[in-house]
Amino acid sequence: MSKLEKLCADFAAQTNIMLNLSTGAAQLNISDYGPWWIEVDSTGSMLTFHHTVTPFVENDAEFWLSLNSNINILGGAWLALHQPTRTIRLCLLQDITRIDSTDLVNILGNLQKIRAELPFPEIKHTTSASTHDILV
Repeated sequence: MSKLEKLCADFAAQTNIMLNLSTGAAQLNISDYGPWWIEVDSTGSMLTFHHTVTPFVENDAEFWLSLNSNINILGGAWLALHQPTRTIRLCLLQDITRIDSTDLVNILGNLQKIRAELPFPEIKHTTSASTHDILV
């Protein structure tokens, strides 16, 4: 049994969640914020975790990039622009040989906590003449 197969089997035994990474990617619906994805690289040695945070808005690019330097918020994770979907994603890379199923559970829990506490850019309210009362 490969390290990846053992990790998936042990994770299933611990959580009752079947995790099949033999196809390269698996979707986990484990949070209030939408699905998480776990992908294994072509060598079978690295896992990439990612989750869509929000649609990308050009004016917010600097805000999202600035969070990447804040280890208190993201730890070892980072935010990235996923070009095909034009979304901001929360990502983490992990060496399979360095984790077991308990680590995997903890990683997913920590990522969900990061997502729950992630700050968002301020919404800039705009006004137009049509929103004001016109007195005659």
